[in-house]
Amino acid sequence: DADGLAKIMTRASRVLNTAGPFEKTALPIARAAIAARIPYVDVNGEVDMFNALRELDQAASDAGIALLSGAGYGVAAGDCLALHVANRMKGIVEMRLGLDTFLRRRSVGATVSAIMAFHSGGYVIGNAMMVPEPVAKHSWMAGEKGDKRLFAGVPLAEAWAAWSTTNVPNIRAGIRIGRAMLPFLRLAGVLLKSETIANFAIRCAEMAGSSE
Repeated sequence: DADGLAKIMTRASRVLNTAGPFEKTALPIARAAIAARIPYVDVNGEVDMFNALRELDQAASDAGIALLSGAGYGVAAGDCLALHVANRMKGIVEMRLGLDTFLRRRSVGATVSAIMAFHSGGYVIGNAMMVPEPVAKHSWMAGEKGDKRLFAGVPLAEAWAAWSTTNVPNIRAGIRIGRAMLPFLRLAGVLLKSETIANFAIRCAEMAGSSE
């Protein structure tokens, strides 16, 4: 609702968008913020939306405001860590980011965003470009000696953000996973490419959220 967003902007000094999935909310709210000349920040973790919001960079600059996407935990933490490593180890040409997190509960918006990311397909940064790659095609071990953990590549926005910040030309991002679950993660990557299955998974997530 463009008119509704415009009215809200008249009462705001800045915008913090935490309402996912961002495929539905990021562009309308960002455009309204630019029109009102109000800084925009979100906690987006969807790669497609990073690219879409980047197209608004010049408009935001002309309006004299900041347009900051990915200020949430995952992307911001991964981006800061990638920059720290790149600054300490000059000349890096390849980087792997592994997220080892455990969430007891995930919001409906975050779950839907993850389903949509799998539907769009996996990717890596290769030779300074986004390159399609099947979900969990590659896995790797990382961690301290005696405490190695398995990670599998998934379509995380951390890879895109780290590339934008560090200019490291080859970056892969993934999540910690048990070895027994690796085949199921790969299967999920294949199944969720189907629009029918992805839409069904989204409806199930929304129904589960509404029942809580």
